[in-house]
Amino acid sequence: MEERAGNLNVRQAAPLPAQQDPNTLVYAHETEISGHIAGLSTMIEKLDGAAVQTKDIVVISLLLCYIKRLSNLFFHEQEADTISPDELMVYLDELADIAVHADVKILLSGEVKEPISVRKARLLYDYFYNAVDWAANGHCPNIIAHLNMKEGGGGIEMRLLPSADARTFTPDTELSSAIAAEGGSFTLTDYDDAFGFYLSFPVGGEEEQLQEQENRLKLRGEELKDTIDNLHILSREKELQNIQMHAHDILGGWLTMLLYAIRSEQVPDLDTLRLQSRSLTRDLIEGREAASPQDKFDSLKKSFETIGVEILLDGELPGDKVKGHLLMDVIGEGVVNAVRHGFATEVSVLIRRSDGGWHLEVTDNGQQDKRGRTLCLNPLQTQGTSPFVSQGTSPFVSRPIAEGGGLGGLRKKLELHGGTLNIAAEQRFVLAVDLPGGEEDG
Repeated sequence: MEERAGNLNVRQAAPLPAQQDPNTLVYAHETEISGHIAGLSTMIEKLDGAAVQTKDIVVISLLLCYIKRLSNLFFHEQEADTISPDELMVYLDELADIAVHADVKILLSGEVKEPISVRKARLLYDYFYNAVDWAANGHCPNIIAHLNMKEGGGGIEMRLLPSADARTFTPDTELSSAIAAEGGSFTLTDYDDAFGFYLSFPVGGEEEQLQEQENRLKLRGEELKDTIDNLHILSREKELQNIQMHAHDILGGWLTMLLYAIRSEQVPDLDTLRLQSRSLTRDLIEGREAASPQDKFDSLKKSFETIGVEILLDGELPGDKVKGHLLMDVIGEGVVNAVRHGFATEVSVLIRRSDGGWHLEVTDNGQQDKRGRTLCLNPLQTQGTSPFVSQGTSPFVSRPIAEGGGLGGLRKKLELHGGTLNIAAEQRFVLAVDLPGGEEDG
């Protein structure tokens, strides 16, 4: 299946004014990714059920992953002008990991230490996705990729050295135009016995971005001086997190089920894929309040049962819809991470009323990866007790865990409501949340 992403919508959406209707943000987000969703639907509609191969599902998964991270970058730019190089590397690594299932091996490294403007990070990610998609469609089995600062601090660049003829790779026209608009350049280089290509941006563009950031902060400061009541800012930030988690849940959940099928050497049901792709835009636009928390749990449970993953619930979701949706965000993220990263086949959810609020834990039965490493461990004992409930903090010494758009956004959202997120990953993996308040105060 030779089906590229199509129209690369690389337009950068400017952060919206704080007083703007939150619904505008929903449609701005939908506009940002709508072209890619259309390309995804086209890919799936063209599949022939009898001839679907693993590579076809991998290419679809790459595009779905790309859409998910574009969504992350869109929301990130609403809050900040720069992104850490570590977070960008997580995004790139994710694509490389998926490409392995199409027999494409990518050796990725990076030496960038300073924050990168979100706009340039977006273009670097676009560029890398284009190359990975090109390789996964049968053009190249191996790529060496390196992200670094140019010698003498002259800017940032990403170099790609493919094992196949790089002259057959051509960036999308719209992407090339966007790169040029940011002062960047795409170069094909002859290394005597091989061709490589790299994308670079001069340091001047970064300085302009910093100046723009300074001007924007100054403007925001002046607006705050003229505002008597700043509660609308907090309200918009909460709405931003709601929309972001809603999109993350939908895109991340679907991607997880596709990757699970790939790892299990299964071919997903084509009718289900088509149904999901046709309703994707509508699902993203619909408010998260369209379904009750319990309805969302039932839907999540049913969806994962189709790939052989059981979700067990011990307790009841809060009757308050705000708290119920918050806890469902945690449950959804916990299930997605357990299945995608931990190869789990069973996920346990524990909900208890605690002093002055709610306590939630998500854990799983744990499987081993191909190297024999246990990624998710045994669920909590079934007596209804928990080390978190009795002690208030984790009894284990947690290993460092990288928090991407899902966990990071979830932590930020919980903090806006006075909640806390803890992750224990020593003897077992547990995602634990404490949320203050009673039933009807949300």
